[in-house]
Amino acid sequence: MKNTQKYSLSLAGVFSLAFFYLYIEIGTSAPFWQFLTLEIPITEIAKQAETKFNQLQNGEVSNTPDIEFNFDEELLLAVQAQDSAIARTNDFQVAWIDVDYQRSLNENEEIKIGDGENKKQVLYSWKYNTRGEEIGFSLPYIRDSGNLQKIVAADSALIFLAQRGIDTSRVEMAGYKQEKKEDRVDHLFTFESPVDGDSTLVRSLEIKFMGNQITHFATDYEIKTDATEKAGEKWQKYTLIILIVGFWVFIIVFVSVSFVRRLRRDELDLKRGTMAGASMFVLSFAMIAISAYPSKSGIFIGGFFGALFTSIGFLILFVTSHSIARASNPDKVETADLIIGGSFNVREIGVALLRALFFAGICLVVLAGMQWLVTTYFDVQCRPEGDDLWILDFRREAIAGALGKIVQAAFLAWVLFVYFPAAVKSRIVNKNYVSFILMLAFLVFMQNLFFEPELIGFIVALPAAALAVYVVLRFDLLTSILFGFLFYVISDFKYVNLDPQGLADTYGLIMLFGGVFVVALAEYLLFRGRPASDLEHYVPEYVSRIAERQRMLQELAIAREVQKRFLPAHVPDFPGLQIAAICTPAMEVGGDYYDFMKMDDTRYGVVIGDVSGKGVSAAFYMTMAKGIIHTLARKTWQPREILNELNEVFFANSPREVFISVIWGVFDIGAKKLSFARAGHNPLIMHKNQAKEPEFLSPKGLGIGLASGDVFSKTTEEVEIPITSGDVFIFYTDGISEAMSHSGEEFGEDRLRSLVNQHAHLSAEKILESIKSEIDIFAGTAPQHDDFTMVVVKVVD
Repeated sequence: MKNTQKYSLSLAGVFSLAFFYLYIEIGTSAPFWQFLTLEIPITEIAKQAETKFNQLQNGEVSNTPDIEFNFDEELLLAVQAQDSAIARTNDFQVAWIDVDYQRSLNENEEIKIGDGENKKQVLYSWKYNTRGEEIGFSLPYIRDSGNLQKIVAADSALIFLAQRGIDTSRVEMAGYKQEKKEDRVDHLFTFESPVDGDSTLVRSLEIKFMGNQITHFATDYEIKTDATEKAGEKWQKYTLIILIVGFWVFIIVFVSVSFVRRLRRDELDLKRGTMAGASMFVLSFAMIAISAYPSKSGIFIGGFFGALFTSIGFLILFVTSHSIARASNPDKVETADLIIGGSFNVREIGVALLRALFFAGICLVVLAGMQWLVTTYFDVQCRPEGDDLWILDFRREAIAGALGKIVQAAFLAWVLFVYFPAAVKSRIVNKNYVSFILMLAFLVFMQNLFFEPELIGFIVALPAAALAVYVVLRFDLLTSILFGFLFYVISDFKYVNLDPQGLADTYGLIMLFGGVFVVALAEYLLFRGRPASDLEHYVPEYVSRIAERQRMLQELAIAREVQKRFLPAHVPDFPGLQIAAICTPAMEVGGDYYDFMKMDDTRYGVVIGDVSGKGVSAAFYMTMAKGIIHTLARKTWQPREILNELNEVFFANSPREVFISVIWGVFDIGAKKLSFARAGHNPLIMHKNQAKEPEFLSPKGLGIGLASGDVFSKTTEEVEIPITSGDVFIFYTDGISEAMSHSGEEFGEDRLRSLVNQHAHLSAEKILESIKSEIDIFAGTAPQHDDFTMVVVKVVD
């Protein structure tokens, strides 16, 4: 890589930090963000709640609170739509902060504190608006506090509201509910008051008395909804949700199908996938456990099973996506494979990271700028997703939110930037169509705000989606993954500006130092990392297995070709004999062999053999055996003598684990006899013209190559059989009798005997066709692992 390229990439890394800072500043600068912006730091609100809790506990506190930032999505949209004074101020809460303390009780306290039942824990909860004002609470009931009549409770409620600065002259009772307990009477009052400047809003106040104690108070703003939505408006409102759900259903189905298919074909890197799944399990378990604390069942049961399902899903997604991406565009996968293979100090990884940072920064700035433009100058309403504001939560909740965002970003990056592009490119050749389909997906999933009308969201996301398509099609897979991951994680960082401390807050400082560290790491890899060309590229085990299978398929093709060339091209005519033959190669090519030789005018030789083993080696030894037999047949026609000579030559020139089973027979039409010898082969089937059933002839004989000298020759037996017109002789290999059905049952010699007996009156060709047809029906679609070889000879006048 040239130095100018390195310096350009290094500068891009520096610019990316500026882009991220600009994104955070622009991202929450639109006018509507005022309704979600805190006027005091959330840490100050936490201190207020802690002070109140300490006062109730006589200064003793050992509990960690749950603190969450929340907002009313519908109310936020409503105030944006209203051109009223209230919509231009922040005098009421759209957002609020919930602070919850959960306290365990000892045995003595169980008797005195509760809401009517003995409890092990009680909840203390406070609700604050963005100005840090308390707007609600829920406290445990202290028993033996006395009861109030309804009218007294109502007056007490109004006094309570007045003490909080609420104009009770404008407050009307909107609801009342009384509940009698065994030792007390509870009163629940609901009050409403109008909101100045906006007739569509109403302020709702809820106060609950347990006995004579106010245990619950809540202030909310509600929207008056008199008109019903039209059907068309409903469909438009949920268009984005429908698209998202439809896309995920599509992805789940296709990933599952692809996973099963590739698993069957052994095309998945399950070893590395297991490591990715294990990493996802740790992240998911930590996220769920932190969120569920202090619930032990939530931590261990919910955490384990939730993390298990998440990790299995990511494992399936990881291995399937990687397999499809490697198959569709292997060159783009090389850099990502370096990380998968455990190599990190690599220059190309630094290049990919710097590119991803730069383009993610540009993408976010453009997206934030478009959002600011349309919300500031057009009649458009928008809102964030509540879960995206995790950075405004406090301590434990923020950590859980950050882990959840990492898990979510990993899934989104892997689906949108690995699986989906690879799946599309593997099925569509036209690049324009590929770009269009990717653009549609990115238009949906690169929106980090919800808009009304929803069409605006697609328009706003258009430049970012186009840039994402460019990154996916232009750069390697690692750049695409990092781009997507950084986009989704950093997308939520802008919400740190909703806290008045902004980037000066703890989370902001972590983000700043984290960004500097990542850029510095990328710069280090760029200038100090080893070039990928110096490293051994990671090759998944399944790729090696695929190559081995392809080599075996080539070998089988060669073996089939060899076998085909050395078998007779056609069945010869010989006076007095009808001959039919077949050799159908199986899945695994064996060394089956048959041949015919005219010895003289009255003698005709038939040989059939089966070489041990499969593939090219079996075909080689079959060729060797054929050459030896043809050479020996020029000297003599005697079956026993030929087999003895064949064995001596083969034994001397082949390894001991290789042998051949052979039957050599000579039909002497003049002498009306068949002379044959068998060397460890299947029996010769003979059906005499007048016989009731066929015979299986098995004279003694060892396989060729199993022994030498006298051991072989003394064992080999030659047999002479008189022949007459109508006699049928069948030579076959074990691929006939050992043909398998789907249930694993062999065809067997009994079925073969019955077929020969049934069809012996037919011609040799018809006998062969009948046997072949019956075996095909028996085997069905079960794969056959041995050749189907048979020679039928029928004596005729």
